[in-house]
Amino acid sequence: MQQETETANAILVWSGEYMVDGCGFEVLINDKKYKPENEQDIDGAFKVEGNTPVVIEFVRLGTQLDIRCGLSTQSRAMDAIRVVSVKRK
Repeated sequence: MQQETETANAILVWSGEYMVDGCGFEVLINDKKYKPENEQDIDGAFKVEGNTPVVIEFVRLGTQLDIRCGLSTQSRAMDAIRVVSVKRK
């Protein structure tokens, strides 16, 4: 089944590398957080502290990703997306 791609204005949030207690990328669309399941495909140029306004093309995966990162043991489950493309706004 072909999943539909969507395009949205979003905020790309970089919280740091996992190996140094960061939580990688999160995507904020209409005040809702999403976790890219293919965040390693996002260009390293977006790895800057804070929020980057972007236009993102993505596919909703219909599942949740629960990434435990940093020193936290609490669930950070978010709806999963697959990023197709990201462009700075």
